[in-house]
Amino acid sequence: MELLDDQEFSIVQGVALQYFGLEVTANKRTMLSRRIKLFARSMGMGTAGQAVRTSLMSPTKEVLIRLAVYITTNHTFFHREPQHFERLMDDVLPAVTKLAKDEEELRIWCGAASTGQEPYELAMCLEEALALKGPRWKRAVLATDISEKVLGVARGANYTGQQVATLPSQRLRTFLVKQADSSFTVTPNIRKLVTFGRLNLLSATYPFRRPFHVIFCRNVMIYFAASVRLEVLRKLSGSLVLGGYLFIGRSESVRGMEETLRFVEPGVYRKIGE
Repeated sequence: MELLDDQEFSIVQGVALQYFGLEVTANKRTMLSRRIKLFARSMGMGTAGQAVRTSLMSPTKEVLIRLAVYITTNHTFFHREPQHFERLMDDVLPAVTKLAKDEEELRIWCGAASTGQEPYELAMCLEEALALKGPRWKRAVLATDISEKVLGVARGANYTGQQVATLPSQRLRTFLVKQADSSFTVTPNIRKLVTFGRLNLLSATYPFRRPFHVIFCRNVMIYFAASVRLEVLRKLSGSLVLGGYLFIGRSESVRGMEETLRFVEPGVYRKIGE
């Protein structure tokens, strides 16, 4: 297999850090070479080295959008880390519903939407939690990702039987419809609650008019360089209402933000200060 040479690997490392916040170590050269080879093919180029020297020395916005498909990790599934969904239903949504009683609206942001399983299940949770409050309570999930390709899959809202097998059976029966080809499609009432859009978490500012009651940004920052991780945490916290909740991966932490985000359980934090 063709490996990136030292200079090419260094260029890709720089692009990964500057534009995606990713710290790519030397032991990832083989993996990265393979991904850049696929990127090269998508650009109509013969070799990974050619793609690096032609497109990544001074990458355009269009090149970066295409590169995101190959350089970022998009692993997700329904009901991932089920303890988080239990905490969301048992404690978090009741708590933020009290916070939002005057405006009668709950807003959730999923900052790493990938192919859509997580934001759709968050919308299912909102629907379940607010069922008794009736239609006057507004509910919305914003789902963002850096990759346009995975967002396209997410908007399709169609999943295989294997992909939906991890959902609790009641949610599967209530919020998905089996198709003639044995795939499953998310029901229209859930799909209309979710808005998809592209967003790079490294953006200098986030374009939100109002803060969210709950943010899910799980298993993303583990890939970030330490300085990038802290800056993203600051912006995530700034996008939460006071008393709102941040969900990150259970192996991730909010080191450096402890005075603002109070530990609830592994991967769950509540905003207690600005």
